[in-house]
Amino acid sequence: MLMDILSQQADNCIHLGDFNMRAAEDGGIENSSGGGWIDAWKETGSNSEVKFPWNSFVNTYHDGGFKFRARFDRCYARGTSLSVKQFGFMGNQPVEKKETI
Repeated sequence: MLMDILSQQADNCIHLGDFNMRAAEDGGIENSSGGGWIDAWKETGSNSEVKFPWNSFVNTYHDGGFKFRARFDRCYARGTSLSVKQFGFMGNQPVEKKETI
């Protein structure tokens, strides 16, 4: 597992991306690989405004698709020299469609 390698190779780590995690799997990562992994969203107060990176009620990902919310993407930090101060989204606004030739 990547988090095992990170834990062994570095004192301070940030691991983020699309984990494809379901709600039932929440919490498992924080205790994996020796523990000490901090979920950035939880650490900064669990703001419901930025809970769901996948939110098809707000963003249209595909025409005619069913609506749902998910917290697939995660950001974890671990290390004595790291602290999480802020959590939010970037790049969550639609990109203007341009005509292509």
